[in-house]
Amino acid sequence: MLGLNRNALVGHLGLAYNNEAESLFSNRYSLANYRSLAFLWLNKTYENGLAISFIAVTDGLEDEQGSLHHRLTFGPHLQYNSSRYSLASSFYYQLGENTSDVDLSAFLFSLNNTFNFSKSSVGFGVDYVSGTDGLDQTNKKINTFNTLYATNHKFYGYMDYFLDVPSDTKEGGLIDTYFKMINKLNDKSSFDTHLHYFLLANNVRDPGNLNNSLDNNLGFEIDGVYSHSIHSEVQIQVGLSFMLPAEAMRQLRGGDKGNLNTWAWTMITFRPEFFKTKEDNND
Repeated sequence: MLGLNRNALVGHLGLAYNNEAESLFSNRYSLANYRSLAFLWLNKTYENGLAISFIAVTDGLEDEQGSLHHRLTFGPHLQYNSSRYSLASSFYYQLGENTSDVDLSAFLFSLNNTFNFSKSSVGFGVDYVSGTDGLDQTNKKINTFNTLYATNHKFYGYMDYFLDVPSDTKEGGLIDTYFKMINKLNDKSSFDTHLHYFLLANNVRDPGNLNNSLDNNLGFEIDGVYSHSIHSEVQIQVGLSFMLPAEAMRQLRGGDKGNLNTWAWTMITFRPEFFKTKEDNND
């Protein structure tokens, strides 16, 4: 990987090539991962709190015959931060082909607003992950955006219903409108609340009536997280999540939408400081 850092402009250029054996080119790569990968990331920071970045990622996936199929994802990200308000927005476009030689044409749009107060912050926004129209038999392309190697757990609910958007929505894509609040209880504790409303971004064929599509309403998810710093190096978090699924979620994922669907977890984080050195300011 090569790096650039000059006059508030930061850039990274990286290349990767995966293999299953020591031979460079004569062996198959059968793992469910990229064979080749290249990325470019540029970020420019301004004094007024604005930062603009651009990323381009191309990954090559190998099919069963050993042929390589390339996918390109690229777009800008804008970030603005002030003491009272933060804005983040992204737009990414995806093209290329999958391992079945089907062309890709998909996009992702994200917009997030956060308002900061003395002891709390309130945020709301929307993520639009494009999908393929399951009722359009004339369309020969895949329009479902793949978030690549993203941490979807961070964005689309802690219950992990949408870790793989194309598979988990049957190519329908995803719209996630959300509301988030962080309340600082005291110097050591806080409580976070996230509310997600999920919808399909495009038509998904109804398995019970192939001429119709499923309703796009997938339901709500509520995530609550309590955080407490026991020590400067030790933090404990306790979380509880509820999924309130709609009928379309049951048809997509199975199960019984009438049953209570919850998830609880506890995490203890240690950040020990083993040693510390003083900065030498002498010339």
